[in-house]
Amino acid sequence: MAKNFNIQLGSIDDLFSAEETRQDALKEKVENIKLSKLFAFENHPFKVNRDDELQKLMDSI
Repeated sequence: MAKNFNIQLGSIDDLFSAEETRQDALKEKVENIKLSKLFAFENHPFKVNRDDELQKLMDSI
């Protein structure tokens, strides 16, 4: 009786890449994006009050 084997092969990049490269790909990274790509969304739980307190904070920074 024939047996079914479930063999999963990785991509060619996985087969011929270094372990260090594979491990680096799993790490969290910081990505810079343009501000124009950001947008407000409906029902956002946090609000910014553009008042004197915000101005004081900006000045202090």
